[in-house]
Amino acid sequence: MKVLITDDALDTGGKERQILTSLRLFHDDPSVHMHLALLRESGVMGDRAFDYADDVMVCGRRNPISIKTVRMLKEYIRKHGIELIHCNGVIDAFHVFLATFDLDLKRVCTIHGYEKGKHLLVHKHVLSRFDAVIAVSESFLKDIKKDGYRARCFRVIPNSYSIDFIDFIDLQRQDSELLKLVMVSRFDWSKDHITILESMKMLKERGYHVHLDLIGSGKTEYTDSAKKWIVQLDLEEMVSLKGSVEVTPELLFGYDVMVMSSIAESFGIAIVEGMVTGLPVVVSDIPPFREITDNGKYGLLFGTGDPEDLSSKIEQLYESRDLRDQLASLARQRADYYSPEAFSNRTMALYRDVLGDATGADLDDSQS
Repeated sequence: MKVLITDDALDTGGKERQILTSLRLFHDDPSVHMHLALLRESGVMGDRAFDYADDVMVCGRRNPISIKTVRMLKEYIRKHGIELIHCNGVIDAFHVFLATFDLDLKRVCTIHGYEKGKHLLVHKHVLSRFDAVIAVSESFLKDIKKDGYRARCFRVIPNSYSIDFIDFIDLQRQDSELLKLVMVSRFDWSKDHITILESMKMLKERGYHVHLDLIGSGKTEYTDSAKKWIVQLDLEEMVSLKGSVEVTPELLFGYDVMVMSSIAESFGIAIVEGMVTGLPVVVSDIPPFREITDNGKYGLLFGTGDPEDLSSKIEQLYESRDLRDQLASLARQRADYYSPEAFSNRTMALYRDVLGDATGADLDDSQS
């Protein structure tokens, strides 16, 4: 099986980390030959990805629509006998569509996030011609269908935590009087950093010894807004902005609780990465987070946009080490569902279905 994975560039982010994990998962599988095409540039994770691909092409795209890139893709596909191409974004899916409309191969695309405006229109049109569309959560699948996406096959394949986490799962945390919180997310309106900052103010007023690290980058308007709120709420000693930092198991083992306050998400890989390291999670009550925590069985849900409810959940964990240990154990159990092995099995099953190694009935049924 010859598979070409495409994206625009492998910069830092959940989507890009998952592409790297996919290449590593299939690297030692003799039945699969994984190729990688990056349309614009390699990005910060490109060098690592190149080590796990059978062959690599970087197109150097400069224009929104690049005929040169289309030609390079078509030539690469023909030269290497690619049987299935797996896209991961609007830009690469569009160029792949132009490059392959007259070629005999299968096309698959994973949708990792919400699109708007002309990107949404282009994405829907292009993917209606694809053989399979993957959503990263059940709730996200419902949303993209409501947005008008069409495909022969829809399948839910959640992202997995990185292979790097496997060797660290059994490590234990050290006790400390300071409860160390972490939120891993880019700065954006949908992440609702204000709610978690307001909850930190409440915890400070009640005398709780907690500290929050915010890991991630984003547009200046959102990072500047967070900085202003930190100053306005007098939280300089309780909240630190760490910027864009690679999320590793060693990093997460330095914290006691993971918090996520998003008001909109397609999935939440940072939560899963926290859970596999045994971090109790406190997350907003939105559909993808309910999926990950199984409606609060494996983590604490707080009312979306409700800093009072969030602060009360953090207080519970501060006051009870037993509760933290219980949720840590449950978190590790739940993370098994999102293991690299589970992701590999789900992805390979879809590839085989699309290529005709299984009956077509499953493809047709998955549209319902």
